[in-house]
Amino acid sequence: MNRLMRKIEKLEAETMTKQSNLEQLRREKIELENTLEQEQEALVNRLWKRMDKLETEKRQVVNKLLINKKCNK
Repeated sequence: MNRLMRKIEKLEAETMTKQSNLEQLRREKIELENTLEQEQEALVNRLWKRMDKLETEKRQVVNKLLINKKCNK
């Protein structure tokens, strides 16, 4: 009977350790997901700013071309 109790206690301790590890992994997963989301958002924001800048540059070039075309007539 003593041996069986020790086995049960050992299994309970292992279960508690594994449960603790699982909870830690869940917390780390959430932290990693949050970090990934922030990095993705920052990247999207940088891309939008770059696209806006390129669009502005494009309009300026088109305007210059139109002005040059009018001047050459």
